Amino acid sequence: MTVTESRELEQPGRHIPRFGDAENRQQVLRRLRRGERRWWICFLTYVVVAAVAHVRYAGPTLQRELPGGDAMASAPVATLAGLLGPEQAWHPAGSHENAFFRTRLVRRLTDLGLEVDELPFVDSDLDLELVNVVARFPGKPSVRPIVLATHYDSCRFGPGAGDAGQCVAAFLETARRLASDPPEHAIWFVFTDGEERGASQTEGLRGARALLEQGDLPWGDAVPFVVSFDARGNRDAVLLYETDQANYRSMRLAARSMAHPKVTTSLMVSVYRRLPNGTDFTVYRQAGWAGWNFAVIGGAEYYHTPDDRLEKLSLKSIQHFSDHAIAAVAALDSLSDSELAELSHSAPATFFDLLGWYVVVYPSHWDWGFLGLATVLVLLAIGKTTRFRPREFGRLLLPLGAMVLLLLMLGIAGLILAWLMRVTEFLPRRFVVGGELIAQIYGVIAAVGIWQVGRCFASRWSIPELLSCLALGATCSAVALIVVFPGGAYLAIWPAVWLALHSLIRSGPHGVLAWAACLLPAILFAPTYLLLVRALGPSAGAVLTAGTSLMLMPTLVAFGDAEGRARTLNAPAVGRA
Repeated sequence: MTVTESRELEQPGRHIPRFGDAENRQQVLRRLRRGERRWWICFLTYVVVAAVAHVRYAGPTLQRELPGGDAMASAPVATLAGLLGPEQAWHPAGSHENAFFRTRLVRRLTDLGLEVDELPFVDSDLDLELVNVVARFPGKPSVRPIVLATHYDSCRFGPGAGDAGQCVAAFLETARRLASDPPEHAIWFVFTDGEERGASQTEGLRGARALLEQGDLPWGDAVPFVVSFDARGNRDAVLLYETDQANYRSMRLAARSMAHPKVTTSLMVSVYRRLPNGTDFTVYRQAGWAGWNFAVIGGAEYYHTPDDRLEKLSLKSIQHFSDHAIAAVAALDSLSDSELAELSHSAPATFFDLLGWYVVVYPSHWDWGFLGLATVLVLLAIGKTTRFRPREFGRLLLPLGAMVLLLLMLGIAGLILAWLMRVTEFLPRRFVVGGELIAQIYGVIAAVGIWQVGRCFASRWSIPELLSCLALGATCSAVALIVVFPGGAYLAIWPAVWLALHSLIRSGPHGVLAWAACLLPAILFAPTYLLLVRALGPSAGAVLTAGTSLMLMPTLVAFGDAEGRARTLNAPAVGRA
């Protein structure tokens, strides 16, 4: 044994057994080194996938109308500047500033050749007259009207350039581009008033509710298909985060027609429906309208603040809004009346994007079949690993218990860290500038925890045992998700299938096997983690740390014993150096 290896054996962090002969201990050290190298390759796989997702989810590449000319997004920015005026005044519902904003909006719509109706209604809570604006782009009527909807009032805390001025500007840009290539069907633009809460904290969404309660809708009694835009920030890609319940056909259409990058997941649909907050689309969905709800969530630190100003907007986000609107109109306009009518007569869907390039869509009830497949594969993997011996099966439960305990401990660590950052006012608000960078602290904590546990304990089990254990844990998680958040069950079902297959096949070099086992979980989890960071903010320490821990759990396979069974106890003489 070399002097360097001898010193490494003496390091307390190495956790090398103090028994057996020197040759056996040297073999353990070599296995540990190989496990560490394999773990870093697996971990870097997650980092690379997360980096790709970060670039993709930042928004589309800016397009330019002419070579060397301004970006296409500059046109809606200039339009929004005209609507806001040079003072960028706040324009909450019922204010004189909002009336000025509406006047400019109506003039702009009229100049683009649209037929404009102003629909006043009295808000009893504010004791004010508010006005919805409905504009029609000429075309033949369809059995299911195509409606593009957003709100034009700002909150009482800021000028609302992001929420939802950029959405208004994107719709005006859509109307401008449609003028050069008119659609076959009539397209309706709806701009509601009173979506934000009033000065007395009265409930919002007043314009959407008034639109439905008034009856005598401009398009008649037909139930429309609505494409709704809103914003809870001012940058990054626009994501499709809410749909109606019977959404399989409409999501297949969206998967084909959405503008790149295509960012969406049914997990957000399931989560959002359980939250107390809502948008105008919530009112439309409850009224039985089918449709898609798009929004940006990056830059939430500017949401409902005085800094929600024009100069803070991202050109990529505004272009993405416009691209989504144009793509949605083109896709819906290409359908026949019968196809439009069938959009809301289908099953619920499970869907998710693969790094913004492709959207996977299938009926949600297939998840039960996929869960059954995962269960069968996991049972076969466990049977092959344990040879159906009760003692071996009990041994398999030990790493599963250790993983659950690790998950709880890391979640508590993240909770404590977030609490400390709040009480020290390092995080004075839920969302702060640089919050996404701060949130990476939780990822570091989770990675360090997984690394230490892998070095200390994972080598006690073989790679097939760890794969079977992880597949079993993923299957149990899938059962919980399919009941609580059915739209997110895919995050556990497909890793369970993937890990169980690797446990059954066990082919190739052990380093490649460990890397391949982490590849699919990385592709599914890393982008989801980025969306969670943007949606929850750095104050959600427990959720983010626990989520990162679940994401990185498959990397424990890298520390598994490559010989099929850990043999660190070769020598019978315990305690002998």
